[in-house]
Parts: sequence; structure tokens; C-alpha cells
Amino acid sequence: MAATTVLVVRHGQSEGNVSNRLSSAAPGTPLTDLGREQAARTGAALADRGVTAVWASPLLRAQQTARLVADAVGVADVATLDGVREFGLGTLEGAESDEAWAEPGRRLRALARRAGSRSARAVRSRRPRWCGGCPPRSSTSW
Repeated sequence: MAATTVLVVRHGQSEGNVSNRLSSAAPGTPLTDLGREQAARTGAALADRGVTAVWASPLLRAQQTARLVADAVGVADVATLDGVREFGLGTLEGAESDEAWAEPGRRLRALARRAGSRSARAVRSRRPRWCGGCPPRSSTSW
């Protein structure tokens, strides 16, 4: 059986990135012009890699990125996988706070948990479902 290579691409710049909003799981945050350009360039860079499928979370910025990449590599359909959706930040979602962004990672994770966010461990636990039974990895490497 031939090996399958999975390439992971982050979405292009979104309006949430530019506005300094915490928009981890906000569904309607679109790409900026720069984000669309980044996605198109990524697709062009992957055009000769033999890409046969494109998957994305249901979030708008991910869908827009995936569509531009799929067009560039000649893949007709983008499969939507809810399991790769970014974890939410609970009541912090949409906050426009420099203080929230300035929190060190440990404190931001604690704030997010108190605000109702899923933990990184909960997100990691979904991995085998969305990648079709990929072998499990240690929690420190994923």
C-alpha cells in the first residue's frame, strides 16, 4: 500500500488577525485581500505536489483558503471536516483586548478554560477521528 502524505496549511490572514480580535472559533471571519493572496500563492506552490484532496474546517477563513488552494491544484471539491475546527475561547471569543493577547500561554489557556473553552487535550483527542485513524502520537508532539 502506498503511503499517504498529508500537508497541513494554516488559513491566510483573516480580518480577525488584523483587528486584534480573539476569533479562534468565530465562524464568519473572512480572509483579507492579503489572506486571499497568501492562499493563492500556497496553492501555486503545491500545484506540482500531486494533491488529490483538500479538507478544511467549517470556519469561513479555512473554507476560503481551502477553495483557493483547491482551485490552484485542480481539486474540484473541498471536504468540510468539523473535527479540525479550532478550539473555541468561550467568552473570550471576539474580545479585542491587548491584555488578552499579552497573556503568557499558560495564563491564556487558564483564562480560556474558565471562559468555557475546550482544552488542547480535548482538541488532540479528536485527531484520530478526523484523520481516518492516523496512529496516535504523544500529547507532547501533537
